[in-house]
Formats: sequence, C-alpha cells, structure tokens
Amino acid sequence: MPRGRGRNWFSKRWIYWKRRYSNPTRRDWVLLASLIWIFLSAAVALLSFRLGGLTLAAGLFLLAGLRMLPGPLGEMWVNRPRRADVITILILAGALAGLSLVVPGH
Repeated sequence: MPRGRGRNWFSKRWIYWKRRYSNPTRRDWVLLASLIWIFLSAAVALLSFRLGGLTLAAGLFLLAGLRMLPGPLGEMWVNRPRRADVITILILAGALAGLSLVVPGH
C-alpha cells in the first residue's frame, strides 16, 4: 500500500475491536459466565452423564432466575418479553433435567 493513503485494513479493524470490547457490557459478562458454565457441565459430563445434564439444567435455571430479577440485571435482553424468556428457559431446563434423569444405564 502506498504511503499517504491512511491506515491499512488490519489497523482499522484493530482500532474498531479495541474500542468495541474495551468496556464489556453486562450482557457480555453473562455470556462469558454461560460459556464457562457450559464448559464446566461438559467436564462434569465426562465423569457422569446424569450429573453433567443436571449441571447444565441448573445453569438454565440460574439464567431464568437472573431474567426474573427486577432492574438492570433482568433487562439484558430487551427484544422479547420477560415472561416469554422465563417460560421458555424453564421449559428447556425441565426437559433437560428430565432427559438426563430418564436415560438408562448411566
């Protein structure tokens, strides 16, 4: 690239990413905690399938509880009604817990 034509493509992207992710939002922290919980559940599932499924269901129950909280903690997802999120997450958590308890031989 000849001189005098501005920054190169990598510098522009680096500046954008540095500005965007230098101050993580509350939603970013919840996503990080959810990913860590999923990896923990996968590690527990290596020891016991049933316990791994219950651990993953417990993480979903915690997300539903977080969504039910009033104020800024419950307002992380604003594009859907709170009631719909809580009902959906609780149904999925119950189904996952039930499935992990019903699977035979593990």
